[in-house]
Amino acid sequence: MSHRVFHVESGETAYRVGLPTTQQARMLLDEQQSDITIEALPGRRYLVRGADGKVWTVDVTGKDGTLRTTCGAVFQTWHVESERDRALGGSGRKGGGATGDVGVSMPGKIVKVMVAVGDSVEEGDALFIAEAMKMENEIKAPCSGQIQEVALEVGATVEPGSVLVRIEPGE
Repeated sequence: MSHRVFHVESGETAYRVGLPTTQQARMLLDEQQSDITIEALPGRRYLVRGADGKVWTVDVTGKDGTLRTTCGAVFQTWHVESERDRALGGSGRKGGGATGDVGVSMPGKIVKVMVAVGDSVEEGDALFIAEAMKMENEIKAPCSGQIQEVALEVGATVEPGSVLVRIEPGE
């Protein structure tokens, strides 16, 4: 089976993804086969369902090699580089790291904020709690680094797609 290979990174998380070039193939994630279904939505948006039951919304945000994914109540921005670009020395990305932009995937209300500008966080640390559909969701840091921006406060109503916390990934 033929696959087109990409390197996908967000903070310290990185995958080698092989996307099938035909409809009948399976995706490869770090060399392991994975059953997925991909449904095209309006615009440059896709719904990806994994065999493990996880569902991601993937927005292609531009030609600069970035994707925004949403799974559950967390979204992440990912840098995508093709195998060819990597072999040729990169696709022109500057700065060496993906962003640590964090937001919510559905409208909600902020219940608690656990970080402030200047705080250092580790990947997986709780940043804030958002209530959506009568459920509280603890939103965690997608990467380690320093908090650069906190654009929320307790009681605020938030919408999907807004960057609520920005983390400058650490070295």
